Amino acid sequence: MSAQTSSSELHERFVTMYEMYLDGHSYEKIGKRFGISRERVRQILKKRSSTDEYEKIRQRILNRRVNTWQVKEIASLISNGYSCREIAGILGCSVDCVKRVSSKYNFQKLKKVG
Repeated sequence: MSAQTSSSELHERFVTMYEMYLDGHSYEKIGKRFGISRERVRQILKKRSSTDEYEKIRQRILNRRVNTWQVKEIASLISNGYSCREIAGILGCSVDCVKRVSSKYNFQKLKKVG
C-alpha cells in the first residue's frame, strides 16, 4: 500500500477482505484480488480482528447473511443428511463456508431412524 492510502480506503479494503473470508475464500484468493500475499492477508485480518470495530463489522455481516438463501439451503441439506463436501459441491461454495454456517447455527444432521 502506498503512503497516500487513506484510512477510509484501508477500512474498506479490510471490510472487503473480511467479507470474502466469511464467504469462505482462502487467504490466497483474497490476496490475489488485492495483489498481496496470502500471509499479508492473514496478518491484516489478525491485526484488525482484535479491535471493537471488527466485532461491529462481523456482527453486521453475520446479521445480513442469516436470512440468505444459501444459509437456508445449507440448513436444509444438512438436515437431509448431506455432508459438508457434498453441500459445497451442490451450492458451488467452499467447504469452509458450509462448515462456518453449520457451526455458527449449530446445524446437525438428523439421524435417520430405520
